[in-house]
Amino acid sequence: MALSSFLSYTDPTLQITYDRYGVPTVGLNKISLAKPTDVQFYDRAAYRRIEQVVQGDQTFEGDQDTYLNTVLFPKASIELINMLEFGWWPLYVERTLGAFYYTGASTVQPVFSPGGPSQTGGFNIPAGAQGITMTAFNPGLLIKQNQTLIQLEVYKAVEIFYSTLVTDNSNINEKDAANLNFARKRFEEEWEKAKQESYFYDMKAIGFVGTYQQDWLADVNFFEGDRRYF
Repeated sequence: MALSSFLSYTDPTLQITYDRYGVPTVGLNKISLAKPTDVQFYDRAAYRRIEQVVQGDQTFEGDQDTYLNTVLFPKASIELINMLEFGWWPLYVERTLGAFYYTGASTVQPVFSPGGPSQTGGFNIPAGAQGITMTAFNPGLLIKQNQTLIQLEVYKAVEIFYSTLVTDNSNINEKDAANLNFARKRFEEEWEKAKQESYFYDMKAIGFVGTYQQDWLADVNFFEGDRRYF
């Protein structure tokens, strides 16, 4: 059973909110603390293009940050949960003692890493699913302020945005198509780096990631011969 099977992009478990002191609370299934300012930092051109597209849009009232927070980031998180569950988690289990492929579905409140602000409530599973075998991957244990996860969410959100433009017959242009390919390339490179590192999951929920919870079998050549200088 995939975690993302029952998610919609309006699901509060995919949102990030702030209290009056600016302290963030991240939904269980959001993969990072990515914010619109991260898009502005990593891809200024995309941020400006999003602003152009939402101008005059009554749904978002011309606010690109609202569009990012309520649509693009949640959709990116849904896709990334699938990728982490099916593309990364099996690799992590193979090389990490104490990690398992599967567990029994439960709505019990999961444990959270100190690195990922907690969210009230447990897994969103339908009635009658209690105990059914599902993945043991828990998005609540992702270290959500990790820069690799933030970049993954940013690049995937930008890729999704540009993909919605190039399919619009009234707005096909070479720049959007080129930027879609560039966003996809940046995401693929960051995804490969994420699989090599694997230091963004706090399996024991203690605020500490040990050496054997990282990919200690990583290809050192990927890090230009020495991981310390990456």
